Amino acid sequence: MHDDEECRPIPSWVNKKSRTAKNASTPTPTPSPPTPSPPTLSPPLPPSLPPQLPASSQQLLPPLPPAVLPDEFKNRIRELNGSDIQFVMSKKLFQTDLTLNHDRLSMPMREVRCDFLTKAEKATLDERDCAKRKLVGVELKMLDPSLTECTLSLKKWNMTSTSIYCLTKNWKSVVTHNNLQKDDQLQIWSFRVDGKLHFVLNKL
Repeated sequence: MHDDEECRPIPSWVNKKSRTAKNASTPTPTPSPPTPSPPTLSPPLPPSLPPQLPASSQQLLPPLPPAVLPDEFKNRIRELNGSDIQFVMSKKLFQTDLTLNHDRLSMPMREVRCDFLTKAEKATLDERDCAKRKLVGVELKMLDPSLTECTLSLKKWNMTSTSIYCLTKNWKSVVTHNNLQKDDQLQIWSFRVDGKLHFVLNKL
């Protein structure tokens, strides 16, 4: 090689080609994928309820057994030529039913199982004695647990949210004569003699 060849400048096209080759050998950087956004959390599901049993497999409460009037009362009602016997209600005695100064048996109307009153008797229960300002009431006869017949008065007291029937007049005599005690269970029945209201008080 001659000395003048060493000092000869390199043509411009050679530099351009070299730069192009260099650029071709360098890979183009691949753009990085976008950073995924954090997943949106769904609200927690409510706890699953236990499966409902079909109606045929659910445990049903047994119905109350029908009330049965003892034969001694039935026989006495026949002797009186009574008819239209109806079961009125079951009654558990509370202390207020036995206190002599109260002299009354309370019978909550919501616990009454039949419509034992006539229209005329219902109207009478709403009447008041103008002079005494007291409820008139319906007089009735009752067979007590000892089959003794006594006369009582049925009244209706209208309370704030409900109404109750009350047996008054001679009730304390029934309590004493039959030795009735707190928590005693009673059954009250009605029947009629010549259209007049009668009650039966059966102690269980």
